[in-house]
Amino acid sequence: MKNDIVSINKNYQLLKEDINNKISKIRYKILKCDPLNLLKMAFDARNEIALLSSITWENEDTSEFKNSGDATDIYELSIQRLAEYIQSVFAASIPSENFNSKDCTALFEEIKSDFYEIYKLTFEFYLVWGNNLTNTQPELTDAEKNFLVEAQALYQVRGKRHQIHEIEYIESLLKPHDPLFQRLFTISVKDITEGLKKLEYSLSQGSVDIFADVVSLFENRNNDSYSEDKQEIFNNAFGVGLKDVVKVTNWPEKFVKALSWEIGEDKAFFSGVDFPGWPIIDLPIAKRPFIIINKISYCFDYYSLVDNFYRAIQKAVSRTDKTYKWSDFQQIASEDMVEKMFQSILPDSTTFKSNYYYPNNEKDYAENDLLVLYDDTLLIIEVKAGSFVYTAPMLDYAAHVKSYKNLIEKADQQCTRIKSYLLKSDSANIYDSHKNIKAKIDMKKFAKIYCLTVTMDNINSAAAKVEKLVFLNLQSDSISIAIDDLMIYRDYFDSPLKFLHFLKERTRVTKESKLVINDEMEHLGLYINHNCYHMLADRINDGMLVSFDQYRVEISNYFSQLYHSSLKPRKPSQNIPLLFNQIIDYLEKNKVKKRSEITNYFLDLSTESKQEFSNRIDTMLTRQEELKRELLIKGAERTDEALGYTCCVHQDGIFETPYEARRDSTLSSLLWNGEHDRYLIDIYFNRKKEFKKIEFIKFNIADISENELPNLKTIGLSSAKRLVEQAMKTNKSIGRNELCPCGSGKKFKRCCLKRNFL
Repeated sequence: MKNDIVSINKNYQLLKEDINNKISKIRYKILKCDPLNLLKMAFDARNEIALLSSITWENEDTSEFKNSGDATDIYELSIQRLAEYIQSVFAASIPSENFNSKDCTALFEEIKSDFYEIYKLTFEFYLVWGNNLTNTQPELTDAEKNFLVEAQALYQVRGKRHQIHEIEYIESLLKPHDPLFQRLFTISVKDITEGLKKLEYSLSQGSVDIFADVVSLFENRNNDSYSEDKQEIFNNAFGVGLKDVVKVTNWPEKFVKALSWEIGEDKAFFSGVDFPGWPIIDLPIAKRPFIIINKISYCFDYYSLVDNFYRAIQKAVSRTDKTYKWSDFQQIASEDMVEKMFQSILPDSTTFKSNYYYPNNEKDYAENDLLVLYDDTLLIIEVKAGSFVYTAPMLDYAAHVKSYKNLIEKADQQCTRIKSYLLKSDSANIYDSHKNIKAKIDMKKFAKIYCLTVTMDNINSAAAKVEKLVFLNLQSDSISIAIDDLMIYRDYFDSPLKFLHFLKERTRVTKESKLVINDEMEHLGLYINHNCYHMLADRINDGMLVSFDQYRVEISNYFSQLYHSSLKPRKPSQNIPLLFNQIIDYLEKNKVKKRSEITNYFLDLSTESKQEFSNRIDTMLTRQEELKRELLIKGAERTDEALGYTCCVHQDGIFETPYEARRDSTLSSLLWNGEHDRYLIDIYFNRKKEFKKIEFIKFNIADISENELPNLKTIGLSSAKRLVEQAMKTNKSIGRNELCPCGSGKKFKRCCLKRNFL
């Protein structure tokens, strides 16, 4: 065992030294090139991948959409990361005095090849480094080691949010700082976002679209007149015009400079004892997305720009005005943004923001960021506006754990505390900052309470499975999501009741120890494909863990394509029968009380059961027209503990069964089946068999008076006997292990077989 540990450590040191040597060599080659030419070549190399990808999804209807941030192998990944690395090297180094100012094409090919080799070795290094953690960090448990390796690998992922959401994210969070930007940089938030749109376009579609202008020039080549417009088109297409930040955005020089590195200005990237200059640690480009070359600021990497733009601006402000309290405005902006999200997801909800309460006495106050009240559902929400640690996990694991604790564990404790306070009484007060009562929350009306943490920084890979993180001490079943994912939920769900059904499942999955879900969109994909996806755990043997990595692809492709309006993507969705959608739409439009509870009841049904229920209703409508009277549908309690039901189908032109008879039928079934609760569901149709409305009542055994008990028992017995006799007449026999025809949900041998009805 000791020899194995020594051998692992030796392999670790050898591989680390090999990568360090290759880093030194590639740095030397990079610094022999003209910075502008080399960065242009790196950008073009990446653009070739993006162009090939766009051709793929435009020409093949069945192909998966390929975002320009995707990569199919390590080589493509290395090409996509090359520009950000080269820019970071120049930001942290002074070029050679005799660098090649004309043509470094041959050297670029070497650099490209060298970087590919380095990237390959870093993936190999993850395994060796992970095995060697026993030597370097012996205090870590096996679970912590696994998480650390996973966190470091995911640290390399680019593209925190979909392109369609980038501007909204930036604009919402920067808006409160508008007076500051006017004062420091003579620029408004609107100017910032408009410029960012242009720069985004220049670095993505613009780099391809410009060639249409080039083609137009060649088609009109007989026109010999020279113009600055022609020169600009050629510079944009074949030069660096689209990378010139001031030219593209019209931002003030001072603002752009605050977000730019001078060549050689950064002193940290190559100064570290461990992993100096490695492409898998925090890069200078993440702190400032632009680089100044010949007194002009350039931007060469789309994802380094959009992923880090907000935090880069925050850091620039901190350097420019050290007295400004950014965090005060940041929290307000974040809470406002989250509140608006939930008001959009749950229209007609009531929201209370920045709440105070007193758990024990007037001196012991606590705060809550947001409460959302919708029908019979209460959402307790904590918003974490703080930034997640930017250093690589392999450099400072303790800092990462601390960040997770601050953003997730602390919020979970806050959710638990206010939930306990609210549940102490039937009516709970919440206050404003001046101790004035803001609202009295009627806790008796809520059937469901959900706790959520929303982070403004994207920590999706951990947030999607917070309950599995061993270093977190979570007290409740709260879930944690990034604002980026909340924007997706807002745009995906067009029904508040369907969102709440998903939220029920999303929360329930946190209790399933066998399921490990590594991405928030994996949750949504699983829900779309499996509905009650927590039940997947029932198929997994004890002691096994199962993770998923493909369910998010379809939903991710959909949101990637939304930015390209010409694609007209089709939204992935569950197969839900028309009747169910009509019922949900009616419940929402008419604001029916307890609509969330009954919707969950219906949507919990499997796809097959939904269709079967819908077909039974269609059959009932036809049969009732023939008989000129109404019939009943009875359903037993389900295996998931959902209630049994008695369903009456009403049609215009057919005499409606009196309410008393429907009530008696429901309560008699409740008694006969030994149930505690049961639904009476009334669904109404017009003469054309078109849905009109739905009504429902949940009866409890306590609703039965002593006087009516004998009659209800008689009705139950009579109904059961009739159903058994009908089944026998139709089928000639009833198997002992078949479900009893009486509708109890029990096997025939354990129910009516013993009653000698036959």
